[in-house]
Amino acid sequence: MNQRILLTVNALLVVAVAILFYLQFSNPRGNGANKLAEDNEIMLEDTAVARLALESNRPLKIVFIKADSIYVKYEYYNNLKRGIEAKAKRSEAELEGEMKRLEKDYQDAQRRAQSMSKEQVAELEQRFMVRQQQLAQLRDRLSEELAIEEEKLNRQLRDKVQGYFKRISKENKFDYIVSYFPGSNVVWANDSLDITNKVINDLNMEYRAGKKK
Repeated sequence: MNQRILLTVNALLVVAVAILFYLQFSNPRGNGANKLAEDNEIMLEDTAVARLALESNRPLKIVFIKADSIYVKYEYYNNLKRGIEAKAKRSEAELEGEMKRLEKDYQDAQRRAQSMSKEQVAELEQRFMVRQQQLAQLRDRLSEELAIEEEKLNRQLRDKVQGYFKRISKENKFDYIVSYFPGSNVVWANDSLDITNKVINDLNMEYRAGKKK
C-alpha cells in the first residue's frame, strides 16, 4: 500500500511542477509584456486625404516614428507592462503555494501510509486525484485571466496611440505616419522626417495630465 500511494503522489507532484513551468514560460512576464509592443505596430492606413493627394498630384506628406523607442519611453506602456508582470508574479506565487501544500500532503501521506488500511489508502488516492484536478483548473484560470488582461491592455494602448496619431495627422496634414525599425519594410528614412521625440513627449505629457485629473 505504501508503494501504491507513493507512486500516486509522485505522479501528482510531476503534474504540479509541469503546471508551474507552463505558467511561468507562457505568461506575459517573459514575453507577454513584449507582445504588447509587437502587437501594436503603429501605422495609419490609407485615408481620404491621401487618396485626394494622389489624385491631385501633390506630394504626400509622410513622417515616421521609431516604434521601438516609443514603447521603451512611453510611460503609459511601461506602467501597463509592470502591471502585467506583477499579476504574473502573483499568479506564479499562488500556484507555487498550491504546489507546496501538495508536497506537504505527500510527506504526511508517506508517514501515515504504513499504518493505513486499504480503504484509507483508496480514500487518500481519491483526494489526491481531486487535488490534481483543482491544480489544473487553477492553472487554466490563471492563464485565462492573464490572457484577458493582456488583451484588454492591448486594446487600451492601441486606442490611445492610434487616437493620438489620427489627431496629429489632421493637425499637421500628414498623409502617412509609418513605423520605422530594423527589419521593417522601410529600408531608409531621412532623419528630418523623424517625429519620434515629439510623439514620446506629447504622449507622456497627455498621460501625466490625465493622471492628475
